[in-house]
Amino acid sequence: MPVHWFRAESPSVRDGWLVVLRVDPSRVRPTDTAMPVLYAGTQTVEPINFGHADGVVVGLVPAVDDLAGTQLWFGEPDLPEQVDAAEIERQRERARSRGWLALDRAAVDAARGNGGEELVLASRLELEHVAALTILEHAPGDRDRAEGLLPQD
Repeated sequence: MPVHWFRAESPSVRDGWLVVLRVDPSRVRPTDTAMPVLYAGTQTVEPINFGHADGVVVGLVPAVDDLAGTQLWFGEPDLPEQVDAAEIERQRERARSRGWLALDRAAVDAARGNGGEELVLASRLELEHVAALTILEHAPGDRDRAEGLLPQD
C-alpha cells in the first residue's frame, strides 16, 4: 500500500485527490531551509511541483473523502515529513484564529467537472505521469519537473 511520506507517521493511503491550487508564489519559492507547509483538513499536502514560477501548485491530498468544506492553508515553515497529527491540529487552531480558506461545494464541483472522471491508477508511477501532464497544463513554468516525472524512452 502506498505511503504518504509528507507526514511524520508515514500513513498508508489508498486514495486521495490530485489538486491544482493557485497560490502566492512567495509561499512556495524553494529555499535551503524549511518552507511553509501546505495543509488540507487533517492532512499535509504533498506538492508535486514547487509552483513559484506560475503561482500554481499541483499536489496530492491523501484520504480526504470530499474536498467540499475542507480547509486549505499554509502553516508555519517546517519539514512536512516531521509534521504529525498533533502538529497538524496546532496549525489548524492557529489558522482558524487567522481565518482560512474552505472549499465550497460549487468550487469543488466546478473543479471536478474540469478535471474529468475519477482515476483508478495501479501505481505511483502512473500517478506521477498524470501529475506531470497536469503540471504541463497548469504550471508550465515547472516544465523541467514535469518532464522528470514522465517516462523516458
